Amino acid sequence: EIALRRNECDQFFRHINDLCLRFHGRHPSGELHSYLFGSPLGNVITLIQQCTMMLPHTALAMISTLALFWRWDAVVAVTLVATSLLSVLMMNRSRKKMHVLWEEFQKTEGEVSGRVGDLLRGSRAVKLYAMEPASADEFETSARMIGAKSIKRDILGHYEWMKQEAIGYCAFVLLVTVCAWRYLDGRIDLGTVTACLTSYAALQWPLQVLFQTMTQVGAATASARRIDQVFRTVSSTPDPAESAPGVPATGDVALDHVTFSYEGAPVLHDVSLHIPVGQRIAVVGPSGAGKSTLVQLLLRLYDPQEGTVTFAGIDVRTLRGRELRQRFGVVPQDPFLFQT
Repeated sequence: EIALRRNECDQFFRHINDLCLRFHGRHPSGELHSYLFGSPLGNVITLIQQCTMMLPHTALAMISTLALFWRWDAVVAVTLVATSLLSVLMMNRSRKKMHVLWEEFQKTEGEVSGRVGDLLRGSRAVKLYAMEPASADEFETSARMIGAKSIKRDILGHYEWMKQEAIGYCAFVLLVTVCAWRYLDGRIDLGTVTACLTSYAALQWPLQVLFQTMTQVGAATASARRIDQVFRTVSSTPDPAESAPGVPATGDVALDHVTFSYEGAPVLHDVSLHIPVGQRIAVVGPSGAGKSTLVQLLLRLYDPQEGTVTFAGIDVRTLRGRELRQRFGVVPQDPFLFQT
């Protein structure tokens, strides 16, 4: 289990780490953290464990038990098969309901994780602007939201389990009735009746495992779809093929009629700029004028919608982003300290 979870986490982390800033701008780090260490990945791994460790033994137990019933009496066997099919149909309905419940829960979990992550990362701003009460209220609201979704999921999940148990009790009553009828009719003896009822009791454990697996399928399907959406996301600044030319050690930097927008109105519109090697320049302007955006385009953290950005006369879209950024030294205005 540990090796499986580590492998899945590694693949997921490497993928999101290679995605562009547009993706990370739409998905807060707290939400992405919930994918790795919250319910989505855990549900998929639990289903894999359930299918590999429990289902083979369960299937063998059910088939052998039904075969014994068929050998003892065909009418009793048909009754048991019919009730088992009804139970499986109810399990499938429960699976669909649990799928919807887990989709709602995981969506809320991601939103709440994103909010809480923002609150924790913004602790300095909270202190500077004396926002402790508002921050505490925001956290309390988020905690209540995820708590309400958890309670709803657990209560409705238990309700589905109760319905399954009710079917089991009704099936037992029906089986006793059929066995008594067949016994009074002289078709089976008392020993066969006892064996049938004892075997039916033994059949309940495989049915419980099957129900757990079916409901887990609902949770895991919602989780897998959520994870798959991330895996199918492609970077808006994809690296070229391995045969792409290497990045020169130095060279002029230029923007040629560049237009760029994050969402909505352009931040930069038809901007052209040429910076020769060795020249020092300063880009000044009010907040929101596009100064940081200009630097991010030079580093190919984003690609422009129109125009080209070149380094040493080469369009940066034809260069590998990691190699390009290694040619620049950057001192951000808000440095981030990694924990060591």
